[in-house]
Amino acid sequence: ELSPYMLDWTTDPAGSGTGNTPEDRVTLPDGSAGLIHAVTNRGKRAVSACAACAFKDRCLGIEENYAVEFGEAEFHPVRAEEVPAS
Repeated sequence: ELSPYMLDWTTDPAGSGTGNTPEDRVTLPDGSAGLIHAVTNRGKRAVSACAACAFKDRCLGIEENYAVEFGEAEFHPVRAEEVPAS
């Protein structure tokens, strides 16, 4: 049911939603700036459930700091049959 939201974590920014491009920029509260795709994808990693996930070739995983704080037990792979046809 949440598989459409997984595309926000895609390796392809153009595939993450309408209007997103590799050239989109962001400025962070500390004043640093960069390409939004590079900035938001820093610190992500795959968890064990990712190995069997239908999105494993496109998804960057979860935030490392989230995994450290809460673990990864709640994450389950999205099965291919659960992915809506495009």
